[in-house]
Amino acid sequence: MKNIVLASILGLLTATASFAQDLCRANLSNEDLTGEYRISIGPGTMTVVTRKGDQRVHDAPLLMEGIATIAIYDGVPILYSDNLLGGVMQIALRPATNAENNLDFLDDPTIPTAGSEDVAFVSGCENATDLPQLIGTGTLTGNGIAIPNSVHLMVYLQDDGGISAIGVYDSTVISEAASGQIVLHVRFSISSF
Repeated sequence: MKNIVLASILGLLTATASFAQDLCRANLSNEDLTGEYRISIGPGTMTVVTRKGDQRVHDAPLLMEGIATIAIYDGVPILYSDNLLGGVMQIALRPATNAENNLDFLDDPTIPTAGSEDVAFVSGCENATDLPQLIGTGTLTGNGIAIPNSVHLMVYLQDDGGISAIGVYDSTVISEAASGQIVLHVRFSISSF
């Protein structure tokens, strides 16, 4: 399964390589991000951490797929979706700072995606870190519970419809049922229509 995911990601990157070259060291404006998107969260891992510090790591399959919008509110691009398993996701996005320019998630074996060297080669950039990166924090709210989350995205395509990006979604939930916390670390991708 992981090889199929890697092959499809590399195929997509290869098909969009000519667009990616224009993104090397690009600074995207807030307006470049606005648009309608397909969103996918997962696969990756779910770690249950007990109050005693014991950990159990489980594979997390594809968790959610849906439609999202990025719109500007008070000068901030907000990724918004209200059709993810009955929840509402709101994530404020911003460009990654130089200190945050980190694509370790591309080489993380728990997140099936192309490696950083593959992305750099296909994009035509000297390094994968030359592609724009976005950092986001927000919440997924459902059934009266707000779950904090964060995303780290690498943009590999930008056109009139918006961007396409892949990255990682992290969330930690305090769970009374698990007598501790549940930590999600999964792949996150968005693509414009």
